Amino acid sequence: MYTRALSLQKNSFFLFGPRGVGKSFWLKQNYSQGLRIDLLKSDIFLKLQQKPRLLREMIEADAKILWVIIDEVQKRVLQQRTIRREKDF
Repeated sequence: MYTRALSLQKNSFFLFGPRGVGKSFWLKQNYSQGLRIDLLKSDIFLKLQQKPRLLREMIEADAKILWVIIDEVQKRVLQQRTIRREKDF
């Protein structure tokens, strides 16, 4: 295991990096009190797409939530762009 040079954040932030370097693992280890939403899980993604306010409802439902971690945002954006392009043809 490598020692990470990342420091814990107090405000919102984006965590970027190549695949397989442990971004999600680091978040689980350091922000375990967070609500974790993985957008690669199709059921979750579809629910949030159909009802965007569900995100707010999920956060407000648990007063103990200190962080909201939304994983795989970039992949869903790319998928949506690809689908839109394919529909145009």
